[in-house]
Amino acid sequence: MTPLQIHWALVHYWSGDPRAEMGEHRYNHQGKAMLPWMRENGLLDLDGHKTDKLTAYVEHLCAVQLPVAKWVQPDDACLRSDKDT
Repeated sequence: MTPLQIHWALVHYWSGDPRAEMGEHRYNHQGKAMLPWMRENGLLDLDGHKTDKLTAYVEHLCAVQLPVAKWVQPDDACLRSDKDT
């Protein structure tokens, strides 16, 4: 999914009134493409309400752990040049 698709999914998941939340964006080029896409993929019902699939998807996103950067020390082989071996 694209960040835009995730944004729309989150708005429809959390907002009590996604129509008001999205405002004019529901009717511009993005909205005209996004709403049918969400319906076709089972994320919204025909009335524009979130489905169980959307709920499960967002809950899955929320459960994903953030990546952690880990610094490692290179092993001795990486430090030696070809002349050392």
